[in-house]
Amino acid sequence: MSGQVSAPDPALDLVGAAALAISESVWAAFPPERSDGAALNVVMAHPGISIGALARILGLSHSATVRVVDRLGAHGLLTRGMPGPGRTVPLATTSLGRRRARQTMARRARVLERATAGFSAEERETLIDLLSRAARSLAGDQTDIDRACRLCDQRRCLGRGCPLPA
Repeated sequence: MSGQVSAPDPALDLVGAAALAISESVWAAFPPERSDGAALNVVMAHPGISIGALARILGLSHSATVRVVDRLGAHGLLTRGMPGPGRTVPLATTSLGRRRARQTMARRARVLERATAGFSAEERETLIDLLSRAARSLAGDQTDIDRACRLCDQRRCLGRGCPLPA
């Protein structure tokens, strides 16, 4: 029967619906400029990161990332260090930037806790296994994984053994 599309697996629709509901709820926890919150989180997790590396993780152009860094710097949330080799400029969060990033991560954690409320420990372990497999199957390379993790509490996650390749 050419031209007909088979009925989709109901699990696929549920995965898509859950992904969108969770994504929209998580992004609502971030500042009006989503890239600002993600940038703060990444720089806090990787002090000294360059604008180029930050751009790759955020999925933004270099010039768009410079605008994000300028905006965060103007609000006293990020600082630029002295240029290093190849004129790379290391970035760091200020104490205000770290505090703002931690507040945003706490709001994100509350959203995710609400999304998984009522799951047993065994169900959470199964969820970790299934979601890590899904994320790895969608990631083409480490940059894709880094981009997927840009909102994670990376220090805590890496400290407990992140299920995604590092």
